[in-house]
Amino acid sequence: MTASDDRPRPSPPITGLGSLIPYLTERKFLLGCLLCLGLAAYLVESVGVSFVTFLIFRAASPPTSIQANGALGALYDLASKTIGNSLPLTIFIVFALVLLRASLIGGYGILAAALKNRSYHRIRSALYRKYMFIPYAASAAMPQGAMINTLQNESWKISEIIEHVSRIVIAVCATLVYLTVIAIISWPVAVIIALEGLLLTTILRLLRQPLSVMSREATAQFETMAIRMVAGIQALRTIRVFGAERQEAARFDRLSSNVSKILTDLARIDYLIRPLVEILSLVMVGGVIFASLWSGNSNATTITIVALLFRLQPSFKEIQQNTTSIVSMRGSLEIVARDLALDDRPVRADGEIDFSGLDRDMEFDKVSFAYPGAAGLSLSEATFRLRKGRTTAIFGRSGAGKTTVVNLLLRLYEPQKGSISVNGVPLSQFSRESWLKEIRLAGQDIELIDGTILENLSLGAPDLTASDALRMLELVGIGDFIATLPDGVSTLVGERGVRLSGGQRQRISLARALLGRPSILILDEATNAVDAKLEDGIHRSIRAAFPDITIIIIAHNKALVDTADDIVMVANSQST
Repeated sequence: MTASDDRPRPSPPITGLGSLIPYLTERKFLLGCLLCLGLAAYLVESVGVSFVTFLIFRAASPPTSIQANGALGALYDLASKTIGNSLPLTIFIVFALVLLRASLIGGYGILAAALKNRSYHRIRSALYRKYMFIPYAASAAMPQGAMINTLQNESWKISEIIEHVSRIVIAVCATLVYLTVIAIISWPVAVIIALEGLLLTTILRLLRQPLSVMSREATAQFETMAIRMVAGIQALRTIRVFGAERQEAARFDRLSSNVSKILTDLARIDYLIRPLVEILSLVMVGGVIFASLWSGNSNATTITIVALLFRLQPSFKEIQQNTTSIVSMRGSLEIVARDLALDDRPVRADGEIDFSGLDRDMEFDKVSFAYPGAAGLSLSEATFRLRKGRTTAIFGRSGAGKTTVVNLLLRLYEPQKGSISVNGVPLSQFSRESWLKEIRLAGQDIELIDGTILENLSLGAPDLTASDALRMLELVGIGDFIATLPDGVSTLVGERGVRLSGGQRQRISLARALLGRPSILILDEATNAVDAKLEDGIHRSIRAAFPDITIIIIAHNKALVDTADDIVMVANSQST
């Protein structure tokens, strides 16, 4: 990467946020249960607060001296007639309400966690599926670090946003419950509380405006750091060979420092808002007490209103704090929404014919292709034939277009001009899945996965047994080495096969390709890490074991090309 690559990628437009809604509303019944549990908990708490007030006055004086207004007075009268002078019964009811609320809150928490993790799973899986199925040109243009960051970090933040939204909904409903109870007790005080809440919300909304911009910047910085991190770790060997450890560590340190600074700025705004909410809430309580007494409410009514207000304030704070959290995660919302909106439809409709094997030749007819963003053609009017059951070498200097031929055969891209036909039928008319079952690639760019040797070989044959694997490894000249390993084919190869030599990786990759018993085998510099004698022996063994297979060799090695039945020369993006 160059220095310019360390700059954050442009922020995505604010579009597609609605694509996240299905991941939140998949379990509508459970969401309804979640809201009911939250509302029931707050309703039980409201009744409990009233009973606590009744308990205080009941303990301090006879019930007849409790003076309250309207509905609260009726509630106290009903409580006095029902409970009578039984203080223990009053205490029991209060504790029962506390236990009921605790149970409801516990159920709410468990259900909320389940919904959150389910949503995270669905978003993460949907993103991964997008990356698997979007056109190859689009995925090749996306930095791997950015995709990993979105899968691991940004999608998790989205699941947290889902939880924030549910908390806001519950808190809003709870606020309405408390306001309703207060309105029943004294509607003028409820109006004053509502007006104070609207004023406080407006002030906080103005204070939160910088968070959206800072959130996008933070997300962009995170993505840039992830891209650099993945690139550096994947190139550890190269970095050490060139003695560039300090340079690379310093570059990553700068990016990490940028992330740290922007997160600190976000936290600073958040923690400046919180004490302001506390101060304004205290002023709000003072105003409510004054309004209640001024409107002629009794002490019992005023105390009950204040008690309910103190229970309302956490709900109000919950709304404000979760809203602030969502605003500060706006960048993550947009990144995930952007990638979920990627078009994963194929560039061309998939063919409907099942490809069952090569019966005739493959033919390129005036095929031209240019990679997205490239200045010129990678292949220009290429015309040649690949004969069935023969070994054809595609020869040419680096950049001449040999790899483009492979990419077109593997249907990673489609020709922009001309046509490719197989068995006399346009290649595009065969279903991609059936075609890829009959064509296999072994080459320098096809890596091993982090797992055992057997797991790597099973990619080409899902039902592979250890004995079949060993026979194929013998064929490609690596069976004796595998036999010396303590765990045999169960040996771990490490990430990208790092625990094996280059030649060993290539031969395992070749065995993996052959295990699928394809009609067509492409060898893209597949054995260039072994000596010439062993390379020649491997090719002879393959031809002897698979006499009808059609082999396409991509090579710079003139000696290997000379062993081919046919030669296609690619020069200046043209074939001869």
